[in-house]
Amino acid sequence: MNETEVIELCRTSIVTLVMVCGPILVIMMAVGTVISIFQAVTQISEQTLAMVPESRRNDAAVSAVQAMLDLAEQAKAVGPVAELERKVADNPLDHQARFDLAVALNAAGKRTEAAGHLIEIVRRDRKWQDDGARKKLVQLFEAWGPADDATVEGRKRLSTVLFS
Repeated sequence: MNETEVIELCRTSIVTLVMVCGPILVIMMAVGTVISIFQAVTQISEQTLAMVPESRRNDAAVSAVQAMLDLAEQAKAVGPVAELERKVADNPLDHQARFDLAVALNAAGKRTEAAGHLIEIVRRDRKWQDDGARKKLVQLFEAWGPADDATVEGRKRLSTVLFS
């Protein structure tokens, strides 16, 4: 093996390594960037809320932002959506898994699905966790705002379950 062949072998190895590892590294960098942006926005929002005067803390907009921050914090702890969906599929009566799935779906922007799972808990067992599913729905509605389509539809569906 001469010097040219060794250099060509090294070049080919490096190109192969970049082609194999490159996509994985790009995905990891993108995920890391999204996570860091989310953390920065959350931290800025928390700091901004801390500066709101006490007399304005009960305003609807401030309450909505606080509810969004609380929901985002809770979503960090529930786990991946796919795993939670599997748990619910395996045991539809696992209300905690369904509740966690609703929190995760909300964080993923799937508001209607999140509300649907919470309404299903209310339908099956209203008293579960001291009326926890209904209370979480109210928190979601507050975060989404009263004019949001998912809020309007969710309130209708919840009323149907509660008053039927």
